Amino acid sequence: MVKPRKNAEHNKLPKYVYIRRGFYIYRPHLGNGKLGKDIKLCPVTAPLSELHKHYESLTCTNAPRKTLDWLFGQYLTSKQHAAKSVKTRAEYEKNAKTLRNTTTKSGTLFGQIDVERITPGTIRKYIDARDKPVSANREVAFMSVCFSWAVERDLLKSNPCKEVRRNSEKPRTRYVTDEEYQRLYAMAAKYPHVQCAMEFAYLCRMRLCEVLDLKKSDIGTSGLHIRRRKGSRDNITTWTPRLEAVIKHCTSLPTTHADIENPHLIRGQTGDKLTESGFQTLWQRLMVNAAENGLERFTFHDLKAKGVSDTEGNKQEASGHRTAAMVDTYNRKLSEVKPAGGG
Repeated sequence: MVKPRKNAEHNKLPKYVYIRRGFYIYRPHLGNGKLGKDIKLCPVTAPLSELHKHYESLTCTNAPRKTLDWLFGQYLTSKQHAAKSVKTRAEYEKNAKTLRNTTTKSGTLFGQIDVERITPGTIRKYIDARDKPVSANREVAFMSVCFSWAVERDLLKSNPCKEVRRNSEKPRTRYVTDEEYQRLYAMAAKYPHVQCAMEFAYLCRMRLCEVLDLKKSDIGTSGLHIRRRKGSRDNITTWTPRLEAVIKHCTSLPTTHADIENPHLIRGQTGDKLTESGFQTLWQRLMVNAAENGLERFTFHDLKAKGVSDTEGNKQEASGHRTAAMVDTYNRKLSEVKPAGGG
């Protein structure tokens, strides 16, 4: 028996559609009694016929219109999306929500535009109207992923995003000095797992996700096996006294009561693997403390850049990057050169 709705006014609405803050809202059913995040369909002032049209395009019931909502729904339930990292999936889903709920000059939601009517000019107008240039780039990049996925499966004929130039972005230039690193390392004394993560990120030139993925089985006779993400090449960072000290430090971190043969090296208070969001929350807490003590804030990712910058010899091989251009974005230490003329 279907459970009656709490608000009788909602009985006339399609399944999982509600009225909230002047809009018809759809909450997709995720299974096990759980509902997804709110998706705006149209204002409550719209006729029910329009509501049903938007609902059908999103849920693919009857003969769905191929709108952006439809495209995002198709991609976000695909195997390709499911294979992405947790962080990437969360970013994509956030981008989809922003794009869906953007209101156009005509007053309709961007998500309700028919995809076959979207041109490079449509994308250009979206980028120009967005008040956050970097966010606009990420949102269009996500949209491009969806279009390309659909083109490969003959669901659409072309990807209009490919013909649009993105906003220019200045590469990050923050270099963390040795003094700054040591000061923050000392501040993190009550968080030994953060200290270990900092050392791995710097010594092995690693991203946070790569650091948190490290396991006992990655410890080898010649060094630490670094399993890199985002297309970079795996490599082995050979042993030094400082790297050996980090491994020893990790053995003092909490462990679970369960007998785990291959535990993660970085573990939280419960002895389990840390999530990126949980670690970043702790990192931001440290940054607040650092700023209060006169230390300029920096990101955890800046530690990888410091590691690349401080590497002598082949930086590309050491960092695992496939192109010299990518290495250049991480090499932030100023070069010291002799004056001209030989004098």
